[in-house]
Amino acid sequence: MDDDRLADPEWTDHQRWRYALPESGVACGPLDSAGAENLYPLGDWVAAEARLHAAIANGLAVGERIVHSLSVGE
Repeated sequence: MDDDRLADPEWTDHQRWRYALPESGVACGPLDSAGAENLYPLGDWVAAEARLHAAIANGLAVGERIVHSLSVGE
C-alpha cells in the first residue's frame, strides 16, 4: 500500500449489542403524539426487538405512514 492511512490499525475495539437489548417497546401514546407533530421514531427499540429485521420492518412501516401522511395533506 502506498497510503499509510490504509494500513492495519495498531488497535481496535468493539462492543457487543447484548447491552442494548430493549425490554419493551414504546407505548402507542408517545408514538401517536410524535406522529401528530410529523415526527416518526423508528428502529428496533420502537419494536422492542433488538434485531436487524425488526429495525427494517419498523422503518418500512414508518415510511408507509410518512407517505400516507403526505398524500392525505394534498
